[in-house]
Amino acid sequence: MNHALPKIVFLILTFFVSVAFAASSKDVNFLHDAALRGDPEAQAALGDVYARGELRTLDWAMAKRWYEAGANNNNTYSQYMLGLIYQLGLTGPSDAALANTWYLRADSHKNSPRAKRLVAQFFADYDNPHYNPEQAFRWYEAAANAGDVEAQDYMGDIYLEGKWVMPDVLSAVKWYGKAAAQRSAYAQYSLGQLFFNGDPTFPQDYEQAVGWFYQAAMQCFVAAQYMMGDLYYTGLGVKQSNIQAYAWWALVKQVSAYPSIQTSLDKVTKKMSAEELQLANRLANEYKRDYGSYCNAKENPYLAEYVSRKNAELYKDK
Repeated sequence: MNHALPKIVFLILTFFVSVAFAASSKDVNFLHDAALRGDPEAQAALGDVYARGELRTLDWAMAKRWYEAGANNNNTYSQYMLGLIYQLGLTGPSDAALANTWYLRADSHKNSPRAKRLVAQFFADYDNPHYNPEQAFRWYEAAANAGDVEAQDYMGDIYLEGKWVMPDVLSAVKWYGKAAAQRSAYAQYSLGQLFFNGDPTFPQDYEQAVGWFYQAAMQCFVAAQYMMGDLYYTGLGVKQSNIQAYAWWALVKQVSAYPSIQTSLDKVTKKMSAEELQLANRLANEYKRDYGSYCNAKENPYLAEYVSRKNAELYKDK
């Protein structure tokens, strides 16, 4: 599977969310003057104006011009964006080697965890003639050690799946734990699954599983929300409660198209009284109110896209 391209496209979106941009023609003119004077932050912001197509026609060639100016002035964000432009071929033929050069340059300037991960993705791309598993593992590990949460997620996957290394559940737990500490819903869910299933080298612990699933569920990780319903339905790690099971599954139905969710709801509904159903629906609405903002891309664009991508990967196995 080619992991690089979807993540790179996603990074463009997250960069756009995180970096300030001009809100009016007056602001753009101010940025332009500052950029011409050599201000690297203004050059980066002006690149965004053209890349976003806000107040100016979307123009990747002009975006590249200003990102390049910022990059040559050691603006790390511009270096990321310039690397992405070359990687995706947004202004001409794709040039993976040149993209990698800019990623490396960004890394050398700021010791950037994200830049390390982009380099890892460069070497991990099977379709890249420069595909190199050893280098990919080295850069993912470097990014993870530097605190990049997606790299930590991926290191957990690498050790759990035995990709490029011998399978090692305890090492997977270590990396998922680091990512979970940074509120990675995917890592929290993965830890929940490890405790739920157990392993010859890892103890099964339903109560620990509930704790991790709950943390991921609060962040709108739909697979974790489904597991919360399943655990309450079976009474594993928690006191059995059809009301709680229905509430969690009803929440899943409200926020996603999770496979077979209606079947689960029908199953628990048959065991409930009208009064219990009323209480369960009220509880589901409370969950939607409390955790719903995490399911709203406008309020949490990074997490919503990240959760959506990870959920999609999980659905493949269902």
